[in-house]
Amino acid sequence: MKKHIFIYIFLIAAAVAMAIFSVFFIRPYVINNTFERHAAKGQYLEKDLKSLESIKDLQYPDGYITNYNLGNYYYHKKKYDKAATYYNTALSWAPLDKEKDCNIRINLVLSNLNQMDFEKIEASDDKTDAINQLHTLRDILTENGCACQEKGQATGHSKDAEKLKKDIDDELDKLEDNPNEDQNQDQNQDNQDQQQDNEDKNDSSDNKLEQKLNQQKSDNNKDRREQQKKLEKQNSDLNPSQQKQNQQQGSQNSNGGSEQNQNNNGSDNQNNGSENQNNGSNGGGSSDDDNSGDGGDEGNQNYKVW
Repeated sequence: MKKHIFIYIFLIAAAVAMAIFSVFFIRPYVINNTFERHAAKGQYLEKDLKSLESIKDLQYPDGYITNYNLGNYYYHKKKYDKAATYYNTALSWAPLDKEKDCNIRINLVLSNLNQMDFEKIEASDDKTDAINQLHTLRDILTENGCACQEKGQATGHSKDAEKLKKDIDDELDKLEDNPNEDQNQDQNQDNQDQQQDNEDKNDSSDNKLEQKLNQQKSDNNKDRREQQKKLEKQNSDLNPSQQKQNQQQGSQNSNGGSEQNQNNNGSDNQNNGSENQNNGSNGGGSSDDDNSGDGGDEGNQNYKVW
């Protein structure tokens, strides 16, 4: 009876062990193998993705394979940011043999390069961030000897890594090329800024001078208006006396004209009297002529013109 109990316990333990083994070894192997078979045919299926995600956190010996396959899935879906995340996770599994390590590093670098827009980077004035990122990616390839550290040499143990390193070096040459030209551009920009500052200063000086001249002109106009007002006020004060004086002069002239007219009238009257007297004298002579001829001669002598 006791032997049967031990047999049952052994069988149960064996079943549990087999279940654990299948969970941690057989199932991940089957899932990854199925994904790789489909990927080799260019098929990246949604059901394979779900299967991979269900085992990605299992700590089995070849756990990096699941994260590497997830990276490949998202890379071919052009979701490079997620792909880079899974490749980084795969690299955290250590130690890895050289071939597997280099394959992960190459795909990680490619995922980051595909997120960079080199046309915009080359057209941009600030290329510092891009240059720093390219140097970081180059270091990923040269780490652990996948590619050689020295530029122009290809002594690394992965030809693909060396080729990718050369492409990065060529792009760095483009971005870092002609430092003197960049310096000249900076100098030209500084000169243009200085020239613009000088023009602004000159414009400011001209504006100040123009404002000063306008102010002087305004002050002069103000002074003229004040002087004009003063002159008008003075003329207003002087007009009444001048009018009185003019009235007095007009009265005197009027009186003088009356007296002269009276004198002229008197002279006319005297002249008329003389003419009347002469007429009377002429009349008396006629009477004497009628009375006596001699008397007429005496009358003519008496009226001789002196």
